[in-house]
Amino acid sequence: MEIRLCTDCGHWSERGKTRCGRCGGAITLADEVSLLGQELGRYRLQSVIGCGGMGIVFAAEHLGLGREVAIKALLPELDHADIIERFQREARLLAGLRHPHIIEIFDFDISSQGMPFYVMERLHGLSFGQALARVGRPLRLTELSLVFVSVARALDYAHRQQIIHRDLKPENVYLAHGELSTVVKLLDFGIAKRLTKDNQQSRLTETGAVLGTPLYLSPEQLADEPLGPASDQFALGLMFAECLIGAPVRGQQSPTQMLRLAMQGDVLDAGQWQAIPDACRAALRRALAFAPDARFPNCLMFIEALELEREPIDTAWIESLGLGQSRLVPTPAPATTALDRLPDADDNRPMALTTPAPAVTRAPTPVTRQSQGPNATVVAAKAQARPRRWWLALTGMLVLAVFVGWYGWSRSGTGDAPWTQGAVQVRPGPSLTLPADAGYLVGLLDAEAYFESSNGHYVLSLDDDLPISAVPSSERILGASEQDELFVQQGNTVSLRAPRGGDQKTLATVPDDASWIRLDPEGTWLAYVQGDAVHWFATKSPAAVRSHPLLRASVQFMAVRDGQLLLARYQPNDVLILELATGETRFSTRTDVNRVFDMAWQPTLNRLAICGFSPIVEIFDLTRPDRPVRLTVPTQCQAALWIPEGPTLLLRADRSLVRWSEQAQATMPWPGKVGSAGAILARFVARDGRVWLYEPELHRLQQIELGPEHLQTLNAPTGVEPWDLAVGQDAVYLGLSNGLLVAIEPQGTRTLSVHDAGITDLIDAGDRLASASDDRTLAVWKKPELSVAWRSRGHDFLVNQLWLAPDQQRLWSSSSDGLAKQWRWPDLEPMQQLDLSALCGHPRTSLHAVWLNAAQDRALFGTWDRRLLWLKRDGDLWQCKSFDVASGGGYRLLEVPAVRAVLLEGTEPSRLYAFDLDTERLSRLPDLGFDLLGLSRSPRPDTALAAGLQSVLLIRGTRNADQTLNWQLEPRMLHGLGRGYAADYAPAQHGFVVADDQGQVKVVPLTLFPGLFETTAENAP
Repeated sequence: MEIRLCTDCGHWSERGKTRCGRCGGAITLADEVSLLGQELGRYRLQSVIGCGGMGIVFAAEHLGLGREVAIKALLPELDHADIIERFQREARLLAGLRHPHIIEIFDFDISSQGMPFYVMERLHGLSFGQALARVGRPLRLTELSLVFVSVARALDYAHRQQIIHRDLKPENVYLAHGELSTVVKLLDFGIAKRLTKDNQQSRLTETGAVLGTPLYLSPEQLADEPLGPASDQFALGLMFAECLIGAPVRGQQSPTQMLRLAMQGDVLDAGQWQAIPDACRAALRRALAFAPDARFPNCLMFIEALELEREPIDTAWIESLGLGQSRLVPTPAPATTALDRLPDADDNRPMALTTPAPAVTRAPTPVTRQSQGPNATVVAAKAQARPRRWWLALTGMLVLAVFVGWYGWSRSGTGDAPWTQGAVQVRPGPSLTLPADAGYLVGLLDAEAYFESSNGHYVLSLDDDLPISAVPSSERILGASEQDELFVQQGNTVSLRAPRGGDQKTLATVPDDASWIRLDPEGTWLAYVQGDAVHWFATKSPAAVRSHPLLRASVQFMAVRDGQLLLARYQPNDVLILELATGETRFSTRTDVNRVFDMAWQPTLNRLAICGFSPIVEIFDLTRPDRPVRLTVPTQCQAALWIPEGPTLLLRADRSLVRWSEQAQATMPWPGKVGSAGAILARFVARDGRVWLYEPELHRLQQIELGPEHLQTLNAPTGVEPWDLAVGQDAVYLGLSNGLLVAIEPQGTRTLSVHDAGITDLIDAGDRLASASDDRTLAVWKKPELSVAWRSRGHDFLVNQLWLAPDQQRLWSSSSDGLAKQWRWPDLEPMQQLDLSALCGHPRTSLHAVWLNAAQDRALFGTWDRRLLWLKRDGDLWQCKSFDVASGGGYRLLEVPAVRAVLLEGTEPSRLYAFDLDTERLSRLPDLGFDLLGLSRSPRPDTALAAGLQSVLLIRGTRNADQTLNWQLEPRMLHGLGRGYAADYAPAQHGFVVADDQGQVKVVPLTLFPGLFETTAENAP
């Protein structure tokens, strides 16, 4: 660490000074080692223990007593009155805490060199974080008892003294060598806060900065809300889970992801919950509750609920690290600080990186825990953002691996080339092997598949090389929701719960003799068969039950989709589609299919396909129900699925796959054959753009790859999730979740660093580039050199998106703090701000997407709490109107100027909406089953493009003569795309550029949409 010392008086000087502020002497550069042997007050410095953001920790000796101590000295560049006050407050807080499990402070002084310092007891041992990294495996409950009981007691004591720690993490827990045994000590109250009213402390700490280490921040810390003892309890819960899992719970998540997952109750994902013993799950879930009031009243009650005090204390793992024999002092975690200031002017210069960004990997348990580096303790530290839980699927080319026993990956052995003529390309992809006794496929989530077993169910990971797990259970899984949860039945109660035994919400009860229980993916409708009728109701109004007679027929097939009940009856053989809201029969026909095995419904195009124990497959267009198409397939058809592109119908027949569209029909040899009587049938399942075929006779789940396998790429993968993409005249710019900016240029790729957290939005403005970041700043980059010309702290919380006026005079930003701000372009001079919480009457409004018209008197804002806000200005007054939307975040707003409309794309769940600027009405566009993330302009003013998992969607708007707004959706399946995170139109590439989840940019050519872009493509530069 660089230290500036006066050559005459030895006084420490802050950075940027060339003369001593005390005597005027010259300044010389040194480091902390050069101070060893010198005296600070009554202490001689012996060695350096560590350096952090707020100070240097030395090992020292008392000159008179010879007593070993540790000294924490304030860094010279922090020699400001408010920082010294905060440093003194830390010393006073520690001095007032006398507890066997809290480090003890002896003294506080300011040295003759002008350096504030305090003296504390010297510990020999290692931090808990270092111990976890060394042991390199998950710990058992008996191995956790000593540490967590001690820490809980220390926290309980501090809380009773009205002090909260605010930075609890493994690096701030120390395993010290005692005379007889290991002693656990709680360290570093550098950002601790006294809960009693203290105006001086409030002035020092309530600066809008989020203090603490991001991996362990509570939701209220992430949201910059008032804190209490429950905040420390949340961090303690994360530490507890980390020890059992073998890796930090939040891995490489950004602060935005952390807050979102906490709000959803998904702090741990399904795989992590599997590592938590059943007896601990309820207590841990309570400690990690989003609302502080929902957690335990104190930390000791949390530990009591875990029953750790009843566990035998096993310290063999600590002794195996040599703690008892070691007298070495390891480097502790750096001191924590979070200053409410921007870097110095010199620090704003971007730094070109010579090494590529590291790849994001997900290691299976056990995982070696890495010690936290210095950047782990700053606000919104640079870290690779872990892919969002609802975006866990990778590109679909699954990694081949060999498993032990009856589970594993295997490539299909058909050896056939993919279909390339006519409709969408189709080919077999990787497959997953299942146990021989696996039953029906009962639920498919983003990353897991559930199968019935003889005494419960099997859980199969779709994207990670984890062994299949058998879960004994008396509950019955009824299906999966679009929110990645499971519908389950226990007795006559139907509930919605998180996977792997998470929280459970009761939806309804059904009669004891109910059968064929079905729900739609949204969980809004439930249907069942009882007696000689099928019954159904809305889960919000379970008393309002409707019924339809079966006429003594047996049910062959039943499903609930898109507000419709699909029903196939046997003897008489007929098929019905019933409107659930009204009970009316929308469609009814006799069928020539003997026994119906499957029905594929395409609501957007009103297509219904019926297949079964017959070589005949019937396809109905509900707008022309009297003119069905009848296909002939080998022997019989077991499963059917509509693929939106084309549209294309996939059929699983005897030893063959059949692909049909109105243009062509083709057959591919397939190993799956017709099962014996009563056997489990093959089934297609689709989720978020991926297609799977379950082959029970072959004991495997086969992925079906769709569309081109390869696309042109512009760069090597960065290994980091991209959050936005912008196209300039000579470059494509990527904003990554770790704060890096990647410029993909004809001469090569540059990686630059200015932001300390993920780049949430990019705007190309010709000779300049604007960026917004989770580090709460805005930056304006000068092109082509990409130097930062202006940078400003934009908001008190995360800056989510930007909007630049067409005349490039004003820039708007939206933030999770609920404020929309207007800035002068390009020097970022603040002009005005709107408080949407106050303006729209919704407390704690958290903004995401932003759009304004050219006059800047009309605006749209997407929020994190599932609302779209419409603002109109009349003079100096703004009026606000709110629209409810299904999506919870990830919004993009894009104007389609030719039709005077704005598209809204949201995730969680993925939805598309259109806002009509003429009528001021919001309408939802049809859902084609894609998980869409990126939204792009197009070379045509009436068209936009959305990108998602292995698919893109062209969206074209038109207006009728009466000015009614209509939308046409044209999908393309692109297996080679992977998961598209961000998109933009790139004239130089004659197509759209899409960044996938690994930060690789791929080109979707305009030629994939024949007849629409030929003129544009010919004239493109």
